[in-house]
Amino acid sequence: MLEMITIETRDMFRFPESPTLFVAITNKCNVNCKYCYIHNNQSKKESLDISEIISAIEDISPGKLVITGGEPLLYPSNIIGVMNYFNAHYRNHWNSTICSNLLFDKISSKQIEAINKFDYLQTTFESQRITDENYKQWKDNFLIIRNSCNNLRYMDIIYNISDEEIESNSIPPLNKIASLRPNGISFEFRSNSKDYNKLDEYLDKCFIELDKYPSIENLTKKSWKNAIESNYFINCNKCNSGLCKVYTTSDPDNVYDGCICNSGNIRTKAKVAKCVQCDLFKYCRFNCERFGDECGFPKNTFRKFLKEVDT
Repeated sequence: MLEMITIETRDMFRFPESPTLFVAITNKCNVNCKYCYIHNNQSKKESLDISEIISAIEDISPGKLVITGGEPLLYPSNIIGVMNYFNAHYRNHWNSTICSNLLFDKISSKQIEAINKFDYLQTTFESQRITDENYKQWKDNFLIIRNSCNNLRYMDIIYNISDEEIESNSIPPLNKIASLRPNGISFEFRSNSKDYNKLDEYLDKCFIELDKYPSIENLTKKSWKNAIESNYFINCNKCNSGLCKVYTTSDPDNVYDGCICNSGNIRTKAKVAKCVQCDLFKYCRFNCERFGDECGFPKNTFRKFLKEVDT
């Protein structure tokens, strides 16, 4: 257990543009999502030690803190210990986010206590994982948190679009997500399909469906707008957070830069030569190698968005 040392409280921020720090406190998880790179590439590790997490945070002095995993709520006591330390020792600190799949039989009082230490909660809806059988479990936990965690200021859901949904050309299940009344919904796709026109069409359908719920923010559109205004690359979550650092169980001795956009190694010269001819290249900067020789950027949906922001 970490010994709490009595010291004078002090400000967290050292400079105006404090970075975002992503802390993956564990790569263990209670589910086995097929798209997740963590469980495919690494042996399962317990949570980082509380003192390790505190040390990394104090070294970086982040303006935004994101606790992720694996599934961080497998270790609620560690999270509570870290957050209590900073609440006791610092006057000002970050905007804080905790990410969780929320797929527990019933969320525990200790997990509720951990979540209530944060400003934001982010969870993911993926139709191949959240089936009819466990949708009620996921939904009930979301609603319990919303009714119990008074300190939470924002709850958002990432809708992870599956290949099956894209191929079926079905109506996006936004009604199931919107019924939880989250503050915002963002859209993510990890398709290996070569038909990115279908993906583009499906994303446009998602945007149209979400427009039926004006009280719920379209966070994908919001991130696109912020990226354009701040001259970030559209498709880099790290860039959309500005300065970014990452600390994980895979390398607990180091905190490393979380963005490789400017490394010059994302695309081959041949692909860049093709991309620069596109009118959207100045916004896109997509990691094309992940998508083979095809362009994975939802061009038509993005062009519609550009017309909206210009009007």
